[in-house]
Amino acid sequence: MTSATPSNPWRYPTLLDAPDAIRLVVLLPAIDKRVEIECILCNSRLRNNPDYEALSYVWGDPHITKQIILSDKKFHVTTNLEAALRRLRYSSKPRLLWIDALCIDQGNVSERISQVRQMGAIYRSAREVAVWLGPESNTSLRAFETLDAIVAILREKSWESLPFDHNAPDWLGEDYHDRRKADRQMWIYCSFFEDRKWELGMEAIEKLLRRPWWQRVWVIQEIALAQEATLYCGRHSANWNAFDEFLQMVSKTTSAKQSFHAKSTMTENWLEKIHNRLSGLLPGLMMSNIRHWRNQVHEVSSPEPELIEILNLCRGTMCSDPRDRVYGVLDIFPGTKSNHPLALPDYTISVTKLYSTVTVEKLLRDRTLDTLFMIAPNRLEFLENQSTGSICRDYFLPSWTPDWGVPGHPSIQEAKSRAEGDNEISPKYCAALDRLSPIPYELSLSGLVLAIYGVEVDIVSEASPSRCKSRSFEAIDDWKIMADASNDIMYFGGKSRAEAFWLTITRSVEANSKNLFEPEESTRNSPPATAKSTEHERPGEARDTRRRFPPESAADERHVKAWLALGPYHMTRKTFFRTQRGYLGTSTYMGPSYPDISAGDKVVVLLGGKVPVILRCDGTCYKLISLR
Repeated sequence: MTSATPSNPWRYPTLLDAPDAIRLVVLLPAIDKRVEIECILCNSRLRNNPDYEALSYVWGDPHITKQIILSDKKFHVTTNLEAALRRLRYSSKPRLLWIDALCIDQGNVSERISQVRQMGAIYRSAREVAVWLGPESNTSLRAFETLDAIVAILREKSWESLPFDHNAPDWLGEDYHDRRKADRQMWIYCSFFEDRKWELGMEAIEKLLRRPWWQRVWVIQEIALAQEATLYCGRHSANWNAFDEFLQMVSKTTSAKQSFHAKSTMTENWLEKIHNRLSGLLPGLMMSNIRHWRNQVHEVSSPEPELIEILNLCRGTMCSDPRDRVYGVLDIFPGTKSNHPLALPDYTISVTKLYSTVTVEKLLRDRTLDTLFMIAPNRLEFLENQSTGSICRDYFLPSWTPDWGVPGHPSIQEAKSRAEGDNEISPKYCAALDRLSPIPYELSLSGLVLAIYGVEVDIVSEASPSRCKSRSFEAIDDWKIMADASNDIMYFGGKSRAEAFWLTITRSVEANSKNLFEPEESTRNSPPATAKSTEHERPGEARDTRRRFPPESAADERHVKAWLALGPYHMTRKTFFRTQRGYLGTSTYMGPSYPDISAGDKVVVLLGGKVPVILRCDGTCYKLISLR
């Protein structure tokens, strides 16, 4: 929802005096497609169950408009809306639609707020949601044809008869062909992203899924609440279920990527190519997963997620008003809306107050600092696309408040895992001993300073000179020198300093994921197999299935580095540091509004926090610099 609308000195008919009152628009038919669009406004109520469709679309530039006829008067709409109306218009019968730009008096603030408050009910009550992706391009036909072909394969389960070993990459290993049929299915999923015969079609689908509609915050709930949905792109169309099956295949492929990595000495290039392609599909995948998530909660009566969890899952979506990142997702889970003090949209409060209030409400209720871990590092491609190298925003946020306007996670699975509490900050990390803070948090009168009790445990003495800004791991060798990582030097707790170094940069994840470093049970006691050489092995070198951790050889070290490159714990935007007491640590760069960690910063354990944080004195208070 936006207030940047085409100028229309046009008087709207008064809404019915009822809380569920809405307007609908009748799109009149025309045999000649070139005839000017003509519509008629009419009043209605949701309780009367009108048989209408709701339009989901992107407004486009409000300054570039076309004229239509609305209830016998001239009315200007954006060119994208005019194109959508022209595509949806029948030749012989009228079509009843709900369209925000036509059915809401955008110049009437009170009406706009009242209609936004029942937006969820409007899309939930519609017979179908018509999604307008925009006019067709030179690749859109190929995209829809490829989508149909892939969905046919998925539905027929025809991968069971497809040949599959002639192009299998070397890293799969000789035992791969004896694995379960489910693994075979995963390989077919991955082949859609690799096989040359699918290449042009997959690129066309990627372009379709990169269109602006997929980036907007409001369309998330419009799809999540839809009874049925159809996507239109120029002359082409497809039922949402087809896109959903494709997107769920993408979700399984991301899981397969990590599974393949865990079980093999793989080539990074092949998996990296899949990773790069999948990154462009994340907005569509997010919508698909949220819709499935909502249906699951509705069907099995599972606890509904909290508002801040949904915000974190949808972070980075686009909207003209930053407050809509909160208001645009309130209706996805009804319980979330009814249980939150800011459930009713109010455009009179500032973005700063809205975001900080949502954060504090969660902190005060839970008395833990889990919400702070939603302040995640920005996605690299987002930063690199900024001409200034920083994020431009016209609102200020304190360092402890997440900014849901910037991307925070490389994959939707990781974001959803965080929302469900199954994240890299696992329960075994509990720096403050007790999960709940024994002392409630307090908020200053300004709403910008959060009072939290904690203990200073150390001070940073040296930090790596630059953040690791890519997937290159030359920086790790420099970190080893800084850490003085030698097996001959003892660390705290009886470990060698070398073991402590590798445990630090992998965040001790091997304690819960030994399969990433050790062979499967069937090969654990077998002698090392000889496999074809890969970029990680010299010709003739035997593949060591034991994958020792901590690494005992250059080959072991290469394996750990490769795993870090593709797993959720990759070192992008990490800083390595030492403390005055001799401890080693890594910190996460959290965005352009946060400074780099440097000598003198304090390592602090805050009550209710699972891991230490890095703080810096900023006058009379401290600023959050990084999370461990």
